Amino acid sequence: LNVSRKVGRKLPFIAVPGDHHCKPLQLAVLAGLLEGKGVSTVEETSNVLGIYAVITGETAPDEGLILACWAGMLRDAAQEKAEKDGEPGKWD
Repeated sequence: LNVSRKVGRKLPFIAVPGDHHCKPLQLAVLAGLLEGKGVSTVEETSNVLGIYAVITGETAPDEGLILACWAGMLRDAAQEKAEKDGEPGKWD
């Protein structure tokens, strides 16, 4: 395995309220690692994060939006994976 270690290179991000950034690549990698180790599927991780986003949004709206953003990105990744695995009807 050959990994590049370019320190000055920034990863893609999405700006959200409160000057915070969602880093979808890192989030998807983390969820994928959890799924690969049999801890949780990407779908389960997105669902739990979505619930946590709603609860957090009650007292901290900006943070709730950030978590909801992350949950949505994970759900999109889970949906894409399911479609590639031949499970397209799962998300209707």
